[in-house]
Amino acid sequence: MMRKTQVTRAIKRVDRWLRLSGWDVVRSANVVDMADFDSCILYNKKTRSDECMLYSLLHECGHVIDGEDAVSRISFTEPKKKKTRKWRVAVVVGEMRAWDSGARLASALRIKIDREKFDTYRARYLGKYFYWGALGDKSLLKSGYCD
Repeated sequence: MMRKTQVTRAIKRVDRWLRLSGWDVVRSANVVDMADFDSCILYNKKTRSDECMLYSLLHECGHVIDGEDAVSRISFTEPKKKKTRKWRVAVVVGEMRAWDSGARLASALRIKIDREKFDTYRARYLGKYFYWGALGDKSLLKSGYCD
């Protein structure tokens, strides 16, 4: 388990990486975790534990690294053709890749994460996407993995 001071330092390190990459960070209780590629703003929900906030932040940085715009990929107002199972599976693959990229970023920034906790959060989060990818029920995605 990471100590609070370690988590705080790690979040600052990731925030600095984002700023150097041309991104701003908005932390609030009223946001959904996501990387908005149009405005280069990464949103990080603040109502959870600091450690979970770090893991979510790393995941969203994974989208930044992978160049995947979550806003356009998961917009439920897109035309019907984007709601196919093939499209949903591609979204799930992108989500999996973002978790891996976020873990690699932590390593590159010399952030020692609790890998068991990280994997637990990732599994809880991805589990919802797996059901959604197979069934297409967007209500499965409404709550976050640390809420």
